[in-house]
Amino acid sequence: MTLLAQFFDPDHPSLKVCGITSEDDATRLVRHGVAALGVNFWPRSKRYCDPAEARVFLPSLAGQILRVGVFVNNARELAPGLLADNSIDAVQLHGDETLAELAHFLELGVPTIRAVALTPEGLPSGLVESLAESSTPSALLLDAHAPGVYGGTGRTIDWEAAAQAVQDCLPIPVFLAGGIKPENARRALEVTRPAGLDVASGSESAPGVKDFGKVSELQALFHTQP
Repeated sequence: MTLLAQFFDPDHPSLKVCGITSEDDATRLVRHGVAALGVNFWPRSKRYCDPAEARVFLPSLAGQILRVGVFVNNARELAPGLLADNSIDAVQLHGDETLAELAHFLELGVPTIRAVALTPEGLPSGLVESLAESSTPSALLLDAHAPGVYGGTGRTIDWEAAAQAVQDCLPIPVFLAGGIKPENARRALEVTRPAGLDVASGSESAPGVKDFGKVSELQALFHTQP
């Protein structure tokens, strides 16, 4: 199974560890068998990684782990160069990007994850349909609602509502973020049955610094899933 097929498969949950800022943490994730890593290219993030620094270590990891570039309203500017020099495999749109911007990357054949805040109003109109109509590997990522912060808050979302969203979006893979940590990850998987978990603060000792005791606990769950 290819990295893309492994990650974008609703029937086989995967772990994505987000907020990577160093070569050491990235290579250790590979050794732990983690399916995907996320590198945050939003300058205001506590886990920001300068693209020039990311280009030093990400290309050497090609084929070993899915490398996701996380962008907040700057994907059009930064993603093409990072894709062209083999620093990332996929784009995660984590800001206020429109359906047109999502379509832009899908039409280019770029595997794309659209992050959305799970609110009582539900998912943005037309989003699921846009993903379903594309032949490009794509997924949704459900995160906690935190206006102006764009993820990484450690807030837990409503798992029952997330479970319903997972079912409503099938066969589109839906990943769960927001306050996932070793203590609640198993329950999150059991309740929501997502295509995977996306973990940032719950895998850290400090923002942007990974705790591999926590990573090991999280990754162990994916060897026991049916």
